[in-house]
Amino acid sequence: MEIRNDTVKYYLSHPDLEQKIWDATMLLKRKILDIEEKDETLREDLFSSLQMKSPLASTDKISSSGSKSDLFDIIDKTNKILEESKNQYLVMYEDYLDKLEEIKRVDICFSCLDLLTQDVLNKKYRLKYSWYELEHDENKLSHRQVMNILNNGIEDIVKLFNSQYNNLHLARNKDKKIIFNEEKENIQRTIFDVEKENFYD
Repeated sequence: MEIRNDTVKYYLSHPDLEQKIWDATMLLKRKILDIEEKDETLREDLFSSLQMKSPLASTDKISSSGSKSDLFDIIDKTNKILEESKNQYLVMYEDYLDKLEEIKRVDICFSCLDLLTQDVLNKKYRLKYSWYELEHDENKLSHRQVMNILNNGIEDIVKLFNSQYNNLHLARNKDKKIIFNEEKENIQRTIFDVEKENFYD
C-alpha cells in the first residue's frame, strides 16, 4: 500500500474524515448483519410455510412436489439478491477499512516530523491559515521557508508512509527526527538507517 502527495494533503485538509468514514463503516456493518438476519428469517419462514402446507407452499393446482420446487426457487432467487447486496456492501466495507488504515498511518507519519514542520502543516492544511498568516505568526518564517517546510513535510510523510516500517515501529520512534544526508541530494535517511549503520560498524 503506497500513497501520493495529493492524498496526504487531502487527509490533512479533512481532519473529520476519519470519523465520517468510521460512521459509514459501522452503518455498512449493520446493513450486512441485517441482510444476514433477513436471509436466515426468510429461510425459516418459507420452510415453516412448507411444513404447514400454507397457500404459499401449495395450491390445488400444483402438486406437492411442484410446490416444493417453487418454494426452493423462491428461496434461491431471494438468496441470490440478498447475497449480491451483501457482497456489494462487503466491498465498500473493506474499502472503508483500507481508508481508515491509510488515515491512521498518515497521522502516525505526521507525528514523526519535527515540531516546526508539524506546526506549519497543521496551520496550513487543518486550520486553513492563509499565506500571510503563516508568514506573520510566532515562527517568523519567510515565504520561501514556509514553502520549503510544506513541500518537504509532505514528502517526508509520503516517504515514511511508503517505507517498510510498520505503524508500531514508527509510533515508537516518533520523537526521533528524520535525518537527511546533504551529500546524497537530500535522500531521506531515517533514524532507523543510522541505527543499522551503528550496529554493523
